[in-house]
Amino acid sequence: MLEKKQNRTCLGCNQLERSWWGGTSKYVCSIGMQKARTDVYEMPRCKKFNEEGSSLMGVKDQVVTATQSSNLRWEADFVRAVDRLTALGLSDPLGSALWRSKYCNDAASGRRAVLLLTKKVEARLRVERTYAQRLSTAAFREWMLDACDRCAGVGTITDRGHVDTCPKCNGSGAKRYSDAERALAAGVPVESWSKHAKKFDDVLICLNGASAATAGKVRELLKDSH
Repeated sequence: MLEKKQNRTCLGCNQLERSWWGGTSKYVCSIGMQKARTDVYEMPRCKKFNEEGSSLMGVKDQVVTATQSSNLRWEADFVRAVDRLTALGLSDPLGSALWRSKYCNDAASGRRAVLLLTKKVEARLRVERTYAQRLSTAAFREWMLDACDRCAGVGTITDRGHVDTCPKCNGSGAKRYSDAERALAAGVPVESWSKHAKKFDDVLICLNGASAATAGKVRELLKDSH
């Protein structure tokens, strides 16, 4: 029965990524086929299930390196910086802006990311623009500053020569935002945050989904360029 259940889900797919959002571990499809879930068994397997696909590790590093390259010469037989930049430009607009902001320290892309996220949230949640912008700004800030402030995102701390699991993030390396911190970042009363929490989670899903979709698109395009 367990095997049958597993065979109906995304479990084992190389396009499945595990992410930490505000201290909560969730699973995200790297090519945007599934919505994020805390339980992988809630993600029904799609026709693009892939258990032999290449890992996404290194894709972000390749893009960051490309943005810092002074050589944009194109070559037919090799993947160069220009290919990686082109792949990023052809990916999800929101995800591309998020990547440029976080991994390339591009402030203008950060403003664009908040604007694009606000428009998407406004349409999907059917809320007014000002409210969508507040939630989007708070979510963007949380996504940008996601490293545990005790261990700097490493997951471990060194005390008198001994390496131990960080007690603040339990080894995840992710900063855990409290309801009060989220409420203040979104500009809403702390005591009423419970009314906004579900919408904020939806904004995070939207943001992380765009980032994951960009990872999948960039990998796909670079794979095709070989």
